[in-house]
Amino acid sequence: MSTPETSETVPARRGLAKPLIGIVLVAVAIGAVAIGVVRENSKSVTDEVVSAPAEQPQVVTVYYFHGDTRCETCRAIEVATERVVRTWFAEELASGTLRYEAVNYDAPADRHFQDDYELAFGSVVVQGVGEARPWENLADVWSLIHDDRAEFEAYLVEHITPMLAANG
Repeated sequence: MSTPETSETVPARRGLAKPLIGIVLVAVAIGAVAIGVVRENSKSVTDEVVSAPAEQPQVVTVYYFHGDTRCETCRAIEVATERVVRTWFAEELASGTLRYEAVNYDAPADRHFQDDYELAFGSVVVQGVGEARPWENLADVWSLIHDDRAEFEAYLVEHITPMLAANG
């Protein structure tokens, strides 16, 4: 007599199993849709952040570029350039709209500057701001450093000032 009870109990369990499996499948489907929506929303937010143009700092940079080997003139150009920048543009340096950097373009991490600024030898480069990011290689520093220090100073000021003015 135990056989009739077992045979009646098994169909009753099978009858519960189908609706239970259906509920589990619906719950899994709803969970998958919810995860998909959350991922899509986070992807949209990420895409917006990535596609939004990064705000570039509005900083004009005066670079003095040199190699590993430096002569007396190289060192004089560096000292005079830094003095002009710190004297004439102290306010812009303090506010962060201008910076001065001496860079060894022979250093492995800085070799790209030779191509970036078409450098054949040490020089002073003024890097502007804006979409085009204009720059100017002030190669005349070589002749002016020994000929006329006042003219050297005026030459730098004359080329740095418009870059700052374009910065607005």
